[in-house]
Amino acid sequence: WCGSVIQGEDGRFHMFASRWPKSLPMHPGWLVASEIVRAVSDTPEGPYIFQEVVLPARGAEYWDGRSTHNPHIVKHNGIYLLYYMGSTHPLPETSPGGGLNLEDARCIVARSNKRVGLAVADSVFGPWKRRDAP
Repeated sequence: WCGSVIQGEDGRFHMFASRWPKSLPMHPGWLVASEIVRAVSDTPEGPYIFQEVVLPARGAEYWDGRSTHNPHIVKHNGIYLLYYMGSTHPLPETSPGGGLNLEDARCIVARSNKRVGLAVADSVFGPWKRRDAP
């Protein structure tokens, strides 16, 4: 979901995109369990092959600790800048088949905690350094 592509220093095309567990509905699953991944292709139109999770969950105590979503990748002055939306909530994690819907307290809190963040790296391969504040 919401892929953003850039040509890396290796000459290949790297897509940064969002994903969340199949066990959750698209909406609102992305609000509480999305993560940003990287996939690679030899051409801009693909096909792309999954490589790694770039910005996984990192804990409810972080502003982006439960969900990272909507990546946008650019390169400026030799540094890769990965802009994204992040969110968190202090409630228990979702479980498969748990009946997640927009009225769920996790979704309400996650929606109100959405912020824009930035991760930076010297290489399209990372390592990515996240900010501790949006």
